[in-house]
Amino acid sequence: MIRTLIVDDEPLARRAVRQSLAGFGDFDVLGEAGHGAEAVAAIGTLRPDLVFLDVQMPEMDGFGVIEAIGVDAMPLTVFVTAFDAYAVRAFEAEALDYLLKPFDDQRFARVIERVRRHIDTGDGQRDGMRSLLGGQGRLVARGNGAAQLVRLDEIDWISAAGDYAEVHAGGRSLLIKNH
Repeated sequence: MIRTLIVDDEPLARRAVRQSLAGFGDFDVLGEAGHGAEAVAAIGTLRPDLVFLDVQMPEMDGFGVIEAIGVDAMPLTVFVTAFDAYAVRAFEAEALDYLLKPFDDQRFARVIERVRRHIDTGDGQRDGMRSLLGGQGRLVARGNGAAQLVRLDEIDWISAAGDYAEVHAGGRSLLIKNH
């Protein structure tokens, strides 16, 4: 069983993750937390294998939770948020995946498969994104309603698209917000 904690300040969002997990028999939801300080305490007490972690919460955001626990001690983390602007920072914080709300069953199933593969290979959280990225340069772009990693060596060309840069890679067109 994959011991799981759900952290989000919105009860409906916590319920959506819990209901989505109900379809996967190898996940045991140990509990829920509605804010960062509660998440830090729950991680310390419950020792979950996996945390679905909201980015934006009052008082202490998801990054504050990771900072309080420490990257090396943080359980496997999937960020769940309505804001794609935090994707790069989430991966820098060693997140395994970045799930944009509202998510559909298909996208959630892909996250679950990634979690299972990561646990099955025995990779520790410390090696999280380092092993996933394989040390190669990547960027985060938006396509098909989700943030996606694109290897730099896969990029065919980049073009301007208003306030965005359009990345063309392997037959895909993805957008990056110009800052």
